[in-house]
Amino acid sequence: MRGTRARRRVAIVPTFPALLVLCATLLTQQQAALPSSGLLMGLAVAGVACLAVAWRWPLCRAVSLLLAVALLTFAQASWRAQLRLDDALPEAWAQRDIEVVGRVVDLPRLTPDGVRVQWHTERVLTPGAQVPRRVLLSVWATAGKALPLRAGERWQLTVSLKPAHGLHNFHGFDYEAWLFAQGVRATGSVRGGTRLGLADDVESRLAAIRESVRDRMQNVLAGHPQTGVLVALAIGDGGSVSQDQWQRFRDTGVIHLMSISGLHVTLFAGMAAWLARRLWGHLPWLMRRLPRRRFCGLVAGLCAVVYVALAGWGLPAQRTLYMVLAMAWAAWRGERWLGLQSVALALVVVCLLDPWCVQQIGFWLSFGAVTVLVFCSAGRLRGLSGWREALHSQWAMTIALLPASLFVFQQVSLVGPLANAVAIPLVSFVITPLALFGAMPGLGWLLPPAAWVMGQLDWALQQLLAVPQPMLSTAAPDLPVAVLGLAGALLMLMPAAWPRRWLGAVCCLPLLAGSPPRPEPGSIRITVLDVGQGQSVLVQTAASDLLFDAGPAFGDNDAGERTVVPQLRALGVTRLDQLVISHDDIDHRGGAASVMAALPVGRLLHTDREGLLRPPEGTRSAWCTAGDGWEIDGVRFDILFPDAAARAAGLSDNEGNCVLRVSTATGSVLIPGDLEKRGEALLLDAVAQQGQTLVSDLLIAPHHGSRGASGAALVAEIAPRWVIYPVGYRNRFGHPAPPVLQRYADIGAPQWRTDCDGAVRADLAADGSWRMISSRGQAPRYWQQRAVCHATEARAPGSGRSKRRSPGK
Repeated sequence: MRGTRARRRVAIVPTFPALLVLCATLLTQQQAALPSSGLLMGLAVAGVACLAVAWRWPLCRAVSLLLAVALLTFAQASWRAQLRLDDALPEAWAQRDIEVVGRVVDLPRLTPDGVRVQWHTERVLTPGAQVPRRVLLSVWATAGKALPLRAGERWQLTVSLKPAHGLHNFHGFDYEAWLFAQGVRATGSVRGGTRLGLADDVESRLAAIRESVRDRMQNVLAGHPQTGVLVALAIGDGGSVSQDQWQRFRDTGVIHLMSISGLHVTLFAGMAAWLARRLWGHLPWLMRRLPRRRFCGLVAGLCAVVYVALAGWGLPAQRTLYMVLAMAWAAWRGERWLGLQSVALALVVVCLLDPWCVQQIGFWLSFGAVTVLVFCSAGRLRGLSGWREALHSQWAMTIALLPASLFVFQQVSLVGPLANAVAIPLVSFVITPLALFGAMPGLGWLLPPAAWVMGQLDWALQQLLAVPQPMLSTAAPDLPVAVLGLAGALLMLMPAAWPRRWLGAVCCLPLLAGSPPRPEPGSIRITVLDVGQGQSVLVQTAASDLLFDAGPAFGDNDAGERTVVPQLRALGVTRLDQLVISHDDIDHRGGAASVMAALPVGRLLHTDREGLLRPPEGTRSAWCTAGDGWEIDGVRFDILFPDAAARAAGLSDNEGNCVLRVSTATGSVLIPGDLEKRGEALLLDAVAQQGQTLVSDLLIAPHHGSRGASGAALVAEIAPRWVIYPVGYRNRFGHPAPPVLQRYADIGAPQWRTDCDGAVRADLAADGSWRMISSRGQAPRYWQQRAVCHATEARAPGSGRSKRRSPGK
């Protein structure tokens, strides 16, 4: 028996060191500034010394090894972060034409105006120029055609670059952090170029193979609405999936199935192992040389590596790949590895290879989901089989991921369990296998049946979303509340004999019932959202919410859908009492339709001359007219402009836009929209005739700080204590203009700008004290770009908290 049966041993892979690796990696990514090289060297030496102590004195081995793991992990993650930080675009070469030679290393992504590619720089031909190794390039279409860049090709290009940057608000997705995690250190556009041939590195060749597979699938399906989903399932490229489909998958809780996930890798590796098992029994020469268990593990591991490489090396796929490889290694050695040990090993490998993985929500959801399944399979699901085990597993996942979903997305799908019960078997055992085999040459006839089944599933998901209240939305809970909810979820998943499991449900209640604190009566909160080159300002009182402008529209989506609505939901805003659209410019009006579609609006105020705004039924609509005003919660709202004379003067959209002043007994805010100098003069006359005042503590800069706005007379009349510029990063208009920055600096007003500070929040208390914070300043990170903010770095004394009496009502 000993010669014919592998000896079964239980491999011990401690999970506590894996948690230390995770904590050290996470700590690195939370730093506002990286440690100095001397300190990193000291930490590395200390880690090596701990290893020596563990080797020399066995009694101290456990503590020394754990300390070494923590120190060495933090040191190597910080060292690699510094290397990536150093690979930057110098400010002197931003937005200048540079000649480079390199290659396209990922699939080109179609955009409404062209294509976007990831570029690896090999050489810089422009003398003195420095370009990061990884760059995200946009190739704009000219006369309907874009430069034909394809994956795996080498080109000589003329590019214009700027440092990688992204919108930053108090909640939601951090695009700049995502770019840094991908190694992208600059973004830009292509001016022109020459194709040099095919690249010969492995990364480029894999990208070229993936693009050829995508092209073949698209040609076979010929514009079928489910083409993008099948491509995503086969090669991990979700760029062709429509925004409506992604939103539908997200709302029904099945989005994890619509790209290359751990489930698909496991399925593919399992199919490969099953085929290897059948093949092994028909090859006597193989049976004599290699045991069946080793052969199956080897084939499963190799097939998983190939599949994940062709699928784009996504994070969930990586996690499962490392787990499959751990199982294959255990099978090769004749060992039996427990599920939690494989998860721990995969966690260590992912964190060491990619220290920035902890910035991605997919990392936490992926490892959290598989850990819950392993935990439940060792407890509550033991002894179940068939459909009962699948049902209990789905229920366990729903409970465990509820706190994370509410913390990150502020919503959870109530139809998700039913949607997953239908989607998981269809996607895993029908659609994905057909898509995989159909992507192979000669088997394209399998794709139309896969598209038909996917279409039926998509129709079923639409029917689920048609039921009343398919989603549960809440305000963004605080971290302690989310941790309490997670603990409660785990308590509910304990074995049936565990005492007081019902307390877990009690721990989850704050997740559902909590809401952010609102201003007290007589107080206001102003939040200037970072929507890029546009404007959206939220004004909150004790019981009312007003949104002034809704951000820009760009391509096939807009800031209302991507930024404004998620921020409003995270802040607990479920209804807008007033929506003010100052004028018809797309950078102010662009997101209005999405906002009105997502939230009920009590009244819409506008200066819409062309009928571009179409308020939904039940929303009152009125023209912005000077003299209109209302008071609520001890806060006064006054429309100061345009008056009848301004409307009769035939002013441009900018000059005749809506101007709002919000005041309390102790302070005030002025939001003048895109008003410029002619409109400013008319505003001064109108205010004098109304017997109003423009004096305000906080000013949202007119026309984003344009050179043609913020005239000396208006600045002197307002005399603001703080100025906020809602501007886009390195916008083509040059906002805010240097003379305007200097004009406000001359009166001693500290200046904030959304491109540098992110979203800015100003709280005016009933006693007249102000508190100013920004999203970037609240939680600074070492990778954030602030080099363009030369004029706004200085903050006047007391710019964070200040108290001064000023004219109110």
